[in-house]
Amino acid sequence: MLPDAPPEAAEPHVADASSSQSTGQDVPTFFVSGSPFSIYQEMCRVLLTRGWKTEKRPQRMTQCRAILGDRFDIPYHILRTCQVSPGRPKLLVNYFKGSHKLTLKAPMGELLSKYEPESTQWMPQTFSLCSEPKRGVRDERSALHSIFHTSGPIWIVKPSSGCHGNGMLVSSSYDEVCHFVDASPKTLFVVQRYVDRPLLVLGRRKFDIRVWALLVHPYSIYIFSEASCRTSSMPYSTDHLDDQLVHITNHCMQEGHAGYGDFEEGNEIMFTELDQHLLLEHHHTKVGGSGSHQEEKPTCILRHQMEHIVRKTLGCIQEEIEVPEEDPFQCFQLFGYDFLVDETLKVYLLEVNGSPGAAQRLLTPLVEGMTNIIIKKIPSIQ
Repeated sequence: MLPDAPPEAAEPHVADASSSQSTGQDVPTFFVSGSPFSIYQEMCRVLLTRGWKTEKRPQRMTQCRAILGDRFDIPYHILRTCQVSPGRPKLLVNYFKGSHKLTLKAPMGELLSKYEPESTQWMPQTFSLCSEPKRGVRDERSALHSIFHTSGPIWIVKPSSGCHGNGMLVSSSYDEVCHFVDASPKTLFVVQRYVDRPLLVLGRRKFDIRVWALLVHPYSIYIFSEASCRTSSMPYSTDHLDDQLVHITNHCMQEGHAGYGDFEEGNEIMFTELDQHLLLEHHHTKVGGSGSHQEEKPTCILRHQMEHIVRKTLGCIQEEIEVPEEDPFQCFQLFGYDFLVDETLKVYLLEVNGSPGAAQRLLTPLVEGMTNIIIKKIPSIQ
């Protein structure tokens, strides 16, 4: 089992930076860019309560202890040339260079199909489509076409770099899928086999599971003990594939529905409460049907599978993103894994987010636990 990052953190130490300076102590600083992501905004707040100072001048970035930047703007080529004074901790950077190969949907599908044969067991079959493919981008519609005409399953279409549930389509028509893709000629899409028999919660509603995994140097993986189950507002059915509120559980999609929050606050169930919610929907039958694993709680069965998938995917990309020991910086990154569960309790990986958000009630404990782990990498300021 991977180690859990504790959801609760110790009481933060609040220090006055000005008084630390006056006594000659080395007050740690962190560089922050205009990153809009809530996780790192919260980390800024946590570090300030612990006596850190903010630095916003890019020219002083390499003199800080940590960088909380935008993943597309971090100058790794400059960081590799900076000098670290003897006894001074290495600079901490909040993204691994190259992690987009896992967090963009099309590259992730290509990466896993190439380096992890086992992924066919837990990632729905995936194809890349683009009507005007650029260099290095594949358009796999011919392979998709042959599958449509042999099995005719339901497919979900997503932009490779999209988020918040925007620009998606659920369809069983090959022509409709191609028309949808061709309407945005410069956009790369993934077409993924739809898991059409999902496990349901009270009200026969679909849900997915967001799991947060922290990767830190020297390539250690921590999975946070709490996860979030995001629910639909409407009963599940494949009769109306065009009703995205039935099929897409992202909060950004569900918030506008009149029934949002009717079953649970914010259409969100904590993973530690999931067993109880499943019992309400499946009280006449065993969750997952018959089988040898039925003595275990459903959440135990799901957690084992999710941890395994996290380990496999981050192991698959290790050679691509691991920072060499001789580099003057170290990296950490929080990943958001989105999983779907079918009615037999089989877990499927949908996507991996490189800058994941978190529900407000989980944000502070998540970031406190994450910060505690990261700070341990800088012995001189524990």
